[in-house]
Amino acid sequence: MELSMSRDAFGRIACRIRDAGNEAIVTGGDAVNASLELLAAIQDAEESEYGDCLWQEPAGDFKWMLRRNGQTLTVAVMWSSGVVTGWQHVIRGDTDFAEFADQVRGQLATL
Repeated sequence: MELSMSRDAFGRIACRIRDAGNEAIVTGGDAVNASLELLAAIQDAEESEYGDCLWQEPAGDFKWMLRRNGQTLTVAVMWSSGVVTGWQHVIRGDTDFAEFADQVRGQLATL
């Protein structure tokens, strides 16, 4: 799984995720809060094997769900624009926990 993150002039964060031929862009309206939430989810997954967070946007929310099993991390991202539509799959994949955590921390440090 490969991640690249960027921040725009309006304070939003965008994360491009590539895994096994699939690609998705996940965004958060508040880059600082979204960054802190994702870092906390990684910490939770490290300590208790599960972490999650929301990246909020005006039109809906992206939900990151992290499940660690040993050194393998399952990353699933869902999107919801409201109660009626429910949650829709954005991307899901398995990766090495330490590599994922290092990528996220490294990408966020450059923002």
